[in-house]
This record gives sequence, C-alpha cells and structure tokens, in this order.
Amino acid sequence: MSSARAFFSTAVIVAGLVVPSVSWALSAGSAKAAGSCDRAFMFDGAPVSAQVIAAFEPFISDRTPPIVTEINLSAARHSNEYAAQTRLGPRGQVMADMSDKHYAYRVVGCAHDTFVLETEHAPTGGSAVFKSVLFVRLDTRQAYGAAGQHLSRQTFVSVTRRIPMGDRDTASVTLQGDELRIGSSRYRDESLVVRVAGEAE
Repeated sequence: MSSARAFFSTAVIVAGLVVPSVSWALSAGSAKAAGSCDRAFMFDGAPVSAQVIAAFEPFISDRTPPIVTEINLSAARHSNEYAAQTRLGPRGQVMADMSDKHYAYRVVGCAHDTFVLETEHAPTGGSAVFKSVLFVRLDTRQAYGAAGQHLSRQTFVSVTRRIPMGDRDTASVTLQGDELRIGSSRYRDESLVVRVAGEAE
C-alpha cells in the first residue's frame, strides 16, 4: 500500500470510529474553523463534496490557475458524475476516494464571504500528497434547470484563487482575520502572507 493511500485510509478508519454523523461533525468543526463566519461550508445540510472541490485543481503536470472555476452544487448533488462518497477525517478533513486520486480538504476559516481551504491531492498508486490552498465562495441564485426552460434557485461554488504548496508540505496554514499565513517549510524559507481580499505582502 502506498504511503498516500495509507494516509487517506487511516483517516477514514479513525473518522468511522469517532464521528457518528458526518454532517453534524463538520458543522461543529466548521464553527471553530470559520470563527465569526455567518455560515459554515455546507450544502443542503452536508459537507460540500470533496469530489466537487477536487475539480478545481488543475493537472499536476500543468502550471496553470484553476481551469474549472465554478460548479453547480444543486446539479452535482444527485449526479452520477459527482457520486464519490464524502467522508470526514480525524482533523476535520472532508475526503473522497476516486478512481485516479484521493482528495481531502480542510476549512481553515473565512473572510469577506470567501472560504479558505487547505487541500491534499494524492494520485492513486503513488506516494505523493500534493497540497494547495483554495479560496472559494458559495452563491445561491436563479438558474435554468435541466430542461433549460424554467428558472429555480440553485447553489454554486466557485474558486477565486489557488496557491500551490508542495508534495507533503509540512507548513502550517492559518487564518487570522483576513490574513492567511502559510508557514515556512522545505518549499519556502519564510512564511507566505496573503490577505483574502488583497495581494501577497
């Protein structure tokens, strides 16, 4: 078993032992992680799908910003395309296993209607665990349904910014007010400080 698969498998087992309800557990954890946020990073009473969030990550071989920047959560909820089961890990991560990768995100906090997520992406069959930070937003608005004839209220999640970190990056990721801090590690000699609504210092 690869180290990446072992990491994700262990997290799922621990989650099964200590968390009786995924929806309840993430709601409680998000209240702490998000601080004074008016809402937790939830949709329809459950964690936002980790498979949906994974779609915002470009290929590891591509040095590009996110190519997919918005997904309709209302449409994805019961779809076959986004049917991977969501689980909760021991550190509050929301996790999903897919055929080509294992993916997890943790809500670091939020500011200015933007949620900050720390993510882990482990390709199947390897030992790498690539990490990044995503800035995402939830938005509910009128949109056309499947037949393209009638409008209804639907919820969307969008990514506004992605900061790549590194393979098994050990840096701490914290949010104080609207100041995101990614600590030093073998990938950076000094902490990277970014404001949620601004530029890197």
